[in-house]
Amino acid sequence: MRLAVGEGFAAGDTVVVAGRRDGVGGIVIAVVTAGVGVAAAPVLPPPQAGTSRTRTSGARPRRCTSPEWHGRQTSYGLSVRLTFALVVPALFLAACGSGTSSAQPASTPTPSISGVQVYPGLSHAHLQKGQYPQSYAQSPPVGGPHSPAWLKCQVYTQELPKENAVHSEEHGGIWLTYQPSLAASAVAKLALLAQTNREFVMVSPYNGQDAPVIASTWGLQLKVQSSDDPGLLEFIRTYAGGAQGGEKGVGCASTGVTLAQALAFDASQK
Repeated sequence: MRLAVGEGFAAGDTVVVAGRRDGVGGIVIAVVTAGVGVAAAPVLPPPQAGTSRTRTSGARPRRCTSPEWHGRQTSYGLSVRLTFALVVPALFLAACGSGTSSAQPASTPTPSISGVQVYPGLSHAHLQKGQYPQSYAQSPPVGGPHSPAWLKCQVYTQELPKENAVHSEEHGGIWLTYQPSLAASAVAKLALLAQTNREFVMVSPYNGQDAPVIASTWGLQLKVQSSDDPGLLEFIRTYAGGAQGGEKGVGCASTGVTLAQALAFDASQK
């Protein structure tokens, strides 16, 4: 798919554009650079039964950055191609211009698990260009201002960008982090825990945390000394996919971006 650049762009300019994604009510976000990149798939949803469509080249993208995206050919003859596409649900499209989240903040639940710490009143703001990297009061963070792009919940072997992981927590994601020095056998047990809820659990090392293993979600955190601690599975069963972050039902593994896509998006916003 080849897109046109509006007035005000020069060769090499990088912007972020968005259009609807097929079938899932989401959108496609892409970093684009004048004159470079690779083709992307069409982004219009499939037609409904009994209807017809005249537009076939993709939905008109909506601007999320400045300079303004016009979505039409200009007298300069400049064009861009998508350099990568990452799927993010429609709430980002609605919020990208205002820096606000569509989350409906839930009251922080009273923990029923021994040792869980509660952190209420966290900001749901989406970070704007120039606000990266973000500092958080907790380590790992349990909420606060975050990237509009959330990470896929899965097992990772490298540290994750906090700004994206926090957004996954907002969706009900459980972030199991461990000290990089943790034994491989203990890390393998955390990976098995992730299999108990493949949609909403992610695992990664986290340098500098003050406990061997920490389970975090929006506004809640449990620190334990071993990957065998039964509190970890209880934490997953209690909070995975829950409403504590205010965006229950959006998904994580099935809707989030890859680590490479998250890093590229965040880099474009610095």
